[in-house]
Amino acid sequence: MKIKIIYFLLLFFFIKVSSQVPAMVKDVTYTPVSVVDNWQPSPDRYKIAVKSDGIMFIYSVKGLRKVLPSGLNDNSFGNLGFQTNVIQWLDVYSRIVIKGQYIYLSNNTEIGRYDFNGNLDLSFGSNGKVSLAGIQSFNVNEDQSIYVWGGNIIKKLTPSGMIDSSFSEIGSVSTYSVTNDNKLIIYKTTNTDSVFRYDSQGNLDSSFANNGQLTPISVGETGSISSLRAVPTGEIIVTLAKISGGTTSYYSKKYLINGNLDTAFGVNGTLTPSLGEVVFDGNGNMLKISFDRVWRYTPNGMSDTTFHAGTSSFYVPVGSGGIPGGGIGINYLVDVFVVNSDKLLVLRTERLSLNMRNYIMDQYVKVTTTLNTSEVNSKNELSFNNPFDNELTFNTNEKIKQVEIFDESGRLVLKEINKNKLNTAHLTRGIYFIKSTTQSGKVISKKAIKN
Repeated sequence: MKIKIIYFLLLFFFIKVSSQVPAMVKDVTYTPVSVVDNWQPSPDRYKIAVKSDGIMFIYSVKGLRKVLPSGLNDNSFGNLGFQTNVIQWLDVYSRIVIKGQYIYLSNNTEIGRYDFNGNLDLSFGSNGKVSLAGIQSFNVNEDQSIYVWGGNIIKKLTPSGMIDSSFSEIGSVSTYSVTNDNKLIIYKTTNTDSVFRYDSQGNLDSSFANNGQLTPISVGETGSISSLRAVPTGEIIVTLAKISGGTTSYYSKKYLINGNLDTAFGVNGTLTPSLGEVVFDGNGNMLKISFDRVWRYTPNGMSDTTFHAGTSSFYVPVGSGGIPGGGIGINYLVDVFVVNSDKLLVLRTERLSLNMRNYIMDQYVKVTTTLNTSEVNSKNELSFNNPFDNELTFNTNEKIKQVEIFDESGRLVLKEINKNKLNTAHLTRGIYFIKSTTQSGKVISKKAIKN
């Protein structure tokens, strides 16, 4: 009874109260950027880096491209925005990193350092480049020193691009992440149940966990380490995989700088299910994408309802088919990039044909808006019983073509075609996001509560 009273009080608040809240809206002054066009569908055809002022660099087989905060090419850069005299692009091996006043590009044998005009920095390495065999990835630190990972070994370069002989090379590295103070978080091929932290000289950091070694799998707990991430604010998130009945599920644990479990994260330090791939903003918030939504979670792993109009996500129109009138393929979101706390770049893809895709970047900005559910319902000419129980009934001036219901994690939990009445008995209590598409193609997204 108490739960129902709370739900109805929440509903009353959403319907009756108008308040100034932040909302993410598409920036109509921004020119959508065609990142790659007429290419075979592969995420390894480009790499993107974004500066805090909104300038974007796109590294691909076409070279290095510079895009202004307006979305237009910087025609003063190279040849009409393209600098082709850069390190050769090699698909899965190529990387781009921006740190300080430099752009770093790499393939599997070279790392080059460039200024923002696309010119090689000849003071770096040998004439602007460092040659190393088997480069898999690299990380540039605040002082411009570089960790290079390849062949399961991490080496270190000095800011001038020379091998740092004072650094103790670290072997058996399966994956790694770097903290904001240049410490290395490492998962090894030889110790599959532990995570290690090393200082900036390659020495095991005895101040972390148990003399530098953290074992995230507790006694009596089953699972294996799947991935690890250093949070910009200094903590570590370790994601673990658990197999039960042939099904693999994922959950995450967060650890403080000293290696102790962060009990404020999720439930007593554990978040189930894991959020999956996320992007961190400068405040430690986590952003992720689903098919057509961008979601934000607090540093504690909870849905951030301050993100967009009182909810934790916003809808991005992606369309239903690639070729007008052809209905070939599916369009969806690919990635999200943080420019600053008030601005995001969202990458979506549209299918042009059976073998070709276009990747398009749009900009979304935070504005302050007045949230009034009654006005929204009137404008969209759609209403339904909210909160709802085991049945959801829609009232609208148009016929419903499709209804999709997502839970707070962005997971699609129900989809119906050409129905105004849905059976929701299998849904658990909580907050859901309902996306309705009318016969005319109008898309309406709303937040709802299941009793």
